Amino acid sequence: MKILPNNTEVLIFKYIREWGPVQDEIHYIKGKIINSNQSDDLSAHGSVWTEQVYKVLGEDDNIYVGCYGNGVIGNCFIRTVEDYKKRLNSKINLNEEKMEKLEEENKTYKKIIDDLEKNKVKTKIKSV
Repeated sequence: MKILPNNTEVLIFKYIREWGPVQDEIHYIKGKIINSNQSDDLSAHGSVWTEQVYKVLGEDDNIYVGCYGNGVIGNCFIRTVEDYKKRLNSKINLNEEKMEKLEEENKTYKKIIDDLEKNKVKTKIKSV
């Protein structure tokens, strides 16, 4: 991940420390990077994502401070529109896989109901 230059449009996500790693990744506002610098927090060093702290002017005229993709430092985390779209598409793909599995499971249940309604008796018990 390269350091994002000033005036880059980003999405700002509120970071709530008490929520831990499971943050609200649905609600955001747009903003533009106005400044960035390397963190003084040595515990955050090791990745450009956590070392670089961005100051962003939000569309609500508030200033937000945070890192890219996580809330290690500051009151928010930011993402580019392209990165966020990739994340959302990945989540959609995972959900579609889950839905396919659930549809197969539902077919099995419907078959059992159909068999029960026709008074068919299963003669085999599946070993566990």
